Amino acid sequence: MFLYAHLMPMDDPGPQAFATEPERGRVTPPEGGSPPAVDDTGPWRRALPPSQQPPRPVAPRPVTPAPAPVQPGGPPPTLGAQVRAWIRDLTRERIVSMPDRWRVILELSVYVVLLSTMLIYFRPSLLFSSTITTGGDTGAHIYAPWYLKHHLLPHGQLSGWSPGWFAGFPMLHFYFPLVAAFQAILSYVIPYGIAFKLGTILGTFFLPVSFYLMFRLLRFRFPTPIIGAVLAFSFLFMDSYTIYGANIASSLAGEYSFALSVGLCFVFYGLAYRVATEDRGQPLLAAVVLAMAVLSHVVPVIMVVLFGPVLIY
Repeated sequence: MFLYAHLMPMDDPGPQAFATEPERGRVTPPEGGSPPAVDDTGPWRRALPPSQQPPRPVAPRPVTPAPAPVQPGGPPPTLGAQVRAWIRDLTRERIVSMPDRWRVILELSVYVVLLSTMLIYFRPSLLFSSTITTGGDTGAHIYAPWYLKHHLLPHGQLSGWSPGWFAGFPMLHFYFPLVAAFQAILSYVIPYGIAFKLGTILGTFFLPVSFYLMFRLLRFRFPTPIIGAVLAFSFLFMDSYTIYGANIASSLAGEYSFALSVGLCFVFYGLAYRVATEDRGQPLLAAVVLAMAVLSHVVPVIMVVLFGPVLIY
């Protein structure tokens, strides 16, 4: 009895005391929790009551490694790369979400409004009358398409020598022949006076379209291209100057070739951006548009030469 008292604990150990060796120390975890702590100090392993459970260890939080320091001396991004990144980030944002069908209807509606406003300003009854427009330098441009039609084109020439104006002068050697050729060729179909007037407003009507095409080629999403067309339309009615080109007042003063060249340069910007940023660009089309801009007026092309490399490099 004395020996038994020393071998067994004073309190009743319960059924675990008489369990076999593999089962003795097996603790069934409570439902939905981790196994409770056990007492290994006595001769028998038994679970501690909840009040004596030690605190559960807290797993350490993972430490995020600090970013590697930027090695100084790396080549900075070029200005062209920064411009392309800015355009790419800007065009990712869709300002207005609209189905393609409704977008096309809205854009066509805006163009109908712009065209109607232009035809209110340029009345068709005057455009298609048999009169001749004058104003500013326009009177000096009437002779070139007429001479081109009657003397140069029949001989397959776009420039030559004119015997008029005292001892004569080189015709279309030092001025830009694109609009004059358009007026001369169109005059084979319609009266010369009407063809000449349509040539003087060609750049004016094309400028809003060129803004729309440029923004589409730059991948600006709706409604940015049509907003650009509306802003270009408002620029046409600017009256702060009357001779520097691109607005209506300058075109009516004889700078209509300049207006067409400006629109072609904007389209070229969009085409050049596509050539610089994708493998499926159209460099031949971009070259043709740039050549047409040169044949319209060289001053806007100078701006393309100065700022065009920003899009390419």
